[in-house]
Amino acid sequence: MAKDTAKRTHKRNQTRLAVFAGVTVALNVLFLAWRAWWYADTFTALHNLGWLALAGGEGYALYLLYTHALPSLDEQGKVEACEDLSELHGIPTYAQDVLWVSWFVQFTTAVVSEWFWLFYLVIPGYAGYQLWVNVAVPYIEMKKAMMASQAAGAGAPGRGG
Repeated sequence: MAKDTAKRTHKRNQTRLAVFAGVTVALNVLFLAWRAWWYADTFTALHNLGWLALAGGEGYALYLLYTHALPSLDEQGKVEACEDLSELHGIPTYAQDVLWVSWFVQFTTAVVSEWFWLFYLVIPGYAGYQLWVNVAVPYIEMKKAMMASQAAGAGAPGRGG
């Protein structure tokens, strides 16, 4: 019973990944055809660098999703367990978010305006926000608490001297 569920989950993951890869390839072809061929006179080395950054981010996000979708196999090579990509949190969720933002940026910069690349700054902005909230603020608060406890201990009567 559990193996049947794992097989269905694996099949859903494969379908989802095929759609993600297909959309990524289609948007890259559209971008290159539209910007590099149709508007070749305005396609500069900077545009090429931007496209490489988008394609690299998309490729890495797809790689992360593919590695998280790999099933566990039993001794006979049959699917034993498989994580569902639609229900995961953490890295696979962020990888899917990177894909969605990249697709939006790629389509809009190709068709609407090249200024839409600014939306790509959402990804490092969100990463910076998460680092601030989950790493920097707790570290600062811990340091303040340590300094306050040291100051309280140094000022106590009968201590240090």
